[in-house]
Amino acid sequence: MLQKTGQLDALLASCARFAEHTAVLTAHRQGRIAAAEKVRIGPVLVFERLWQQMGLPKIFQGLLAERKFEFDVERAVFLTVLHRLFASGSDRAAEVWRRKYAISGVERLQLHHLYRAMAYLGEPLAEDQQAGATPFAPRTVKDLIEE
Repeated sequence: MLQKTGQLDALLASCARFAEHTAVLTAHRQGRIAAAEKVRIGPVLVFERLWQQMGLPKIFQGLLAERKFEFDVERAVFLTVLHRLFASGSDRAAEVWRRKYAISGVERLQLHHLYRAMAYLGEPLAEDQQAGATPFAPRTVKDLIEE
């Protein structure tokens, strides 16, 4: 009887006013509010602190002092390292993956910036810095950062 007359719907709608979760879902279904997207912060907070404590931003600043990159190389490397720690995949995958995380300083980075940052890490060092290189690969910028 209540269902046929529409009174059940009215009663439920009246009760729903007191249930915040239901009110939000109803408002979304009716197009009154846009869907929210969750953003993860935990892994970024932990790894950012370790990154800072190891002095990596200052290391990059010193190594890049003479270079003129038009993007933040340190942030591009941070993003790719963070991605490799928490998910497998390429730089292309990292560029998509980052959208789910609140990572400061990476908002304007594009895929080609990640490629260029990785190329920078792979640049061979000068001949006078090749001590300890293997016969298979020269020492690169990555080696300086690791040391």
